[in-house]
Amino acid sequence: MIENDLVCWSAMISGYAESDQPQEALKLFNEMQHLAIVPDQITLLSVISACAHLGALDHAKWIHRFVINNGFVGALSVNNALIDMYAKCGSLAGAREVFGKYAKNKCGILVQYDQRVCHAWGC
Repeated sequence: MIENDLVCWSAMISGYAESDQPQEALKLFNEMQHLAIVPDQITLLSVISACAHLGALDHAKWIHRFVINNGFVGALSVNNALIDMYAKCGSLAGAREVFGKYAKNKCGILVQYDQRVCHAWGC
């Protein structure tokens, strides 16, 4: 793979995340960071999806910190993905935090939030 081609890295991460290999997606994301390749919003959506598939709250918190530290909190799709991820990891508090801090005033997100939380909690 071409080491500095973000599109290739994102495609590989997405492929692993979507084929039920979230650990491989996260390993590839870590390798990408080690090579100082800066992810974009598309890459992060796949990484967040991988964290959600794992259902591991520690990974969820790690990627959420990454999103905050790298300026992606303003992206509605990233916020939606974070809410979904926290719900799948069993953290209603985490989902509410994202909703309360970043997404409260965005159109359309309330319905998605309710649906995702209810789905994750079996409402």
